Amino acid sequence: MTKQNSNRGKKNRNRGRRRKNLATPVVPSPAYPGDVRVKMRLGLSFTANINVTPQVLVMNDVTTVVPNWSVRAADFQEYRVVGGVFHLQPRTTSTGTPTATDTKTWISAIFESVGLVIAPSYPYQVLELPNADVRPMNTANPRSAKRYVWRCKDINALIFGPVTQAPVAQFVNLVTAQDNGISVTGWQVQVTGFLDVEFKGLATV
Repeated sequence: MTKQNSNRGKKNRNRGRRRKNLATPVVPSPAYPGDVRVKMRLGLSFTANINVTPQVLVMNDVTTVVPNWSVRAADFQEYRVVGGVFHLQPRTTSTGTPTATDTKTWISAIFESVGLVIAPSYPYQVLELPNADVRPMNTANPRSAKRYVWRCKDINALIFGPVTQAPVAQFVNLVTAQDNGISVTGWQVQVTGFLDVEFKGLATV
């Protein structure tokens, strides 16, 4: 066989092979055939105050953001949150009606961390965080709302934890604050959306 024919054969063998996309997270296979894995999309709903001093909210703390979490998770032993979509809408705590605060804005940012983080001291520091955004504090303005989409990029490093506990290692942090350096009393952010949760292991009685 000539050298040219030999090279042609190698090309034909490689033609049908697909390259792996290393940027796409790969969900690990169960440890053994009887290992139960169940994925569920759970809605979330809660409110938080918007203050001049920034505050940090743990968005993947299912024990506080998912209504009736203890009931939804009662059939399983462990869980991990692999993604979510968060809709943020500012509103007044008293009536929720539109108010004329066009000259003031609110700031938000979302990012992952290993371990709990300390809230920034000043609103301008929130703008230095990943995915930071500034919106008007006017509920009549449709641009006052903000939407975040989060997906875990390194799912192989995302550990499972007991369903009775908040996350123990990885955290998805939402930071909110008022801008302009002037306190605006009676304002909250309504957070709705959903979390993609993967459960592992059936609970036994």
